[in-house]
Amino acid sequence: MPPAPGEIGPVSRALAILEALNRRPTTSLHLLHAETGLPKATLVRLLQALRAAGYAEQVSSTLGYRVTGRVARLAAGFRFRDQVVDAAILPMQRFTQVHRWPLYLGMLEGGVVQVRHSTIGDSPLSTEPAATYRSFPILSSALGRAHLAFCPDAERVMILRALAASRRRENAPARDSRQLLAALRTIRRQGYAITPPDRSKYTGLAVPILRDGAVLACLSLRFFQRALSVDETVDRYLGALQHTALDIAVAVEGRTTPR
Repeated sequence: MPPAPGEIGPVSRALAILEALNRRPTTSLHLLHAETGLPKATLVRLLQALRAAGYAEQVSSTLGYRVTGRVARLAAGFRFRDQVVDAAILPMQRFTQVHRWPLYLGMLEGGVVQVRHSTIGDSPLSTEPAATYRSFPILSSALGRAHLAFCPDAERVMILRALAASRRRENAPARDSRQLLAALRTIRRQGYAITPPDRSKYTGLAVPILRDGAVLACLSLRFFQRALSVDETVDRYLGALQHTALDIAVAVEGRTTPR
């Protein structure tokens, strides 16, 4: 099986084996061959590597192989992201109950910002449909620009390199790094990001949720451009929005700190 563009052959094949092993308690070499399409010689070689790394073990020559408990570590990051969402639900609801405007919780995912939770359903001022798992471009959204402005330098460099190499139209500004980095410095200095002007009737005011210098997620208040100006929104809601972001960071710390 030749790797698809951008894939690393042995890595993608090893992951395919782990996925197949994870479907049942034990899996024979014959069944792995049928499900993955990989030659048996390749399967044996990669299974040996997975066994050496502690992710798989051979039960018997008849039953075949199974995954070990070590594979749970591969999902640790995903579980942590879910913990951030869980920690954000109540603080976000409290904000919307008091201030009425909806909040969006966004995380970077696959070259875009993905909404992982929103309080649209709790807001009497929102006319947008449910937003969970809706995606926004990183460079043209308040959520994405807030993440870029406040994340560690090494992470920012990596993200911008990937965006600059993309052919997607919305990522073109990444190729003008001087202008973009100047805008990100301004965002960091003022403590918030605003959606760049476009034709949408909504604008976002976004702040980062920070922990130990890393951006866990970003929080955005979505408002009507005709209802409020940017200056009015910042004056009225920035402090409360930053306080909500801090409450979420503290809640995450409480969920992940050993007791």
